[in-house]
Amino acid sequence: MVLEHSSRDHEKAGVRLAKLSLPVAMNTPPAESFDWRSGARSLARILPLPALEPAARALLADATSVAVACSGGVDSLVALLLAWAHFPGLRSRLVVLHFNHRTRAECEAEAAFVRTIAETLGIAFRGGVVSRDFCGKRGVGEAALREARLDFFANACRAVGTRVLVQGHHADDVVESVLMRLARGSGAAGLSAPRPVSRFSGGLVFVRPLILLGKAELSGAMRAAALPWCEDASNATGAYLRNRVRKSVVPAWAVAQGAVVARGVARSRRLLEEDDAALEAWLDGIWGRVVAGAPVYDWTPLAGLPAAVQRRALWRVLRHCPGAVTPFAVDAIVAALLTREPGRWSVGASAFLCFDGGTLRVEPSVALRRDAFGGEGVLFEAVPLFWPSGGVLSVAAVRMTEPLLWEICAGAFSPGVEVFLATPPGALFARFWREGDSYRPFGLNGTRKLSDAFADKKIPAVERRRLPVVCDAEGIAWVPGLPPAHRLRIGTLARTALRLTWTPPPPIFKKQLSQ
Repeated sequence: MVLEHSSRDHEKAGVRLAKLSLPVAMNTPPAESFDWRSGARSLARILPLPALEPAARALLADATSVAVACSGGVDSLVALLLAWAHFPGLRSRLVVLHFNHRTRAECEAEAAFVRTIAETLGIAFRGGVVSRDFCGKRGVGEAALREARLDFFANACRAVGTRVLVQGHHADDVVESVLMRLARGSGAAGLSAPRPVSRFSGGLVFVRPLILLGKAELSGAMRAAALPWCEDASNATGAYLRNRVRKSVVPAWAVAQGAVVARGVARSRRLLEEDDAALEAWLDGIWGRVVAGAPVYDWTPLAGLPAAVQRRALWRVLRHCPGAVTPFAVDAIVAALLTREPGRWSVGASAFLCFDGGTLRVEPSVALRRDAFGGEGVLFEAVPLFWPSGGVLSVAAVRMTEPLLWEICAGAFSPGVEVFLATPPGALFARFWREGDSYRPFGLNGTRKLSDAFADKKIPAVERRRLPVVCDAEGIAWVPGLPPAHRLRIGTLARTALRLTWTPPPPIFKKQLSQ
């Protein structure tokens, strides 16, 4: 991901707030005509210091320098103005950060709007913009843009020498986040986000002082102070999951509940944060005995402890494994750890976890293999492979019998989830699909590109990128949903075969991956 970080001047001439759909007056003048200092003080009287979240308020009171992420929207603009008004000691060390996503025609004008406010308040401004190459990629979604934005914030904070970043998250954001994370299967740590104060391993601290206030309160306060803000028209569309939750799910929930839900959700979020902190503290007291010398972990101090503690311990181990590990893989491993059942699991891109009932070891995979086309993947023979897209790929040697052979020939097994192969001369491994991949499917005389085979089977483009391509040293052996390779067909005299099984990810996980 390539970003262009910029502190250059944005073009301000002719930028009119009317172009930004600012809901204060029909003919709103340019930002330069507003007295933002007086407006910030008026806003601070409407939203006094006790209205801010206590933990966030305390941190800002002790901070020596602060950056504020400001898009120009009502929430982040309120956060900026209140930081300036309520913490005058920070003004000389306050920095405004604005990130231009280049997703709408108004983005340049919004950047100029935020810059003008910063200049009027007499505080520093740093702008960042997503690169045109990145912005031009097909399929760039909400998650990718969020990652780009956070990268800019982290780099900008380091550049200006601050570790504290103020964000404008409010109570409605908490409701939406809880609903979205419930559908993903999040635990206490995920369901307690966004938090008033979030600390990261690199030292960066996100502070959210408005988290107890709803968006209607923020908008009402800005109107009372006669101050404008930018309205992102895309927020009113169903383009992103959060928008759909905001427009359809939350209002329906409030109607069904017969009450405003934000206050109750805010309390639940706080209680979950307390529970998560308590469990992490419990694990902290044991962790020194567990780490016998990474990548070896002594699991005996955790024996008999609740699943919540052991799950957190496992996540700490997995931080040192390359690549992504799905929550469903974690569930399977935790089940074995709780019963002290020995096992071996693939995790990440090229590592295994090995458990002997008392010790957990992380073993780098020495089994990275290349096929005849140079594609590299991870060995999974005799070990269930937890694929990064959420599915599980497993292999087992089976004894061939005449009834089983008849079932195979009769098509009793769907190639979408299960196939039988003649035992290849070398080990099997899996990798992702690459453009140009081809193989000879069972029953055909010649080779066929995977892209054409996918099209024939009507496998969606997004799904093709998630499926494992099973290979041996000679090439592709099987892809779930397609016939196996002709060269690995089972002969009538075969005594044994390999049974490959693909368990697709749960539908909700597939849905989340597509967002």
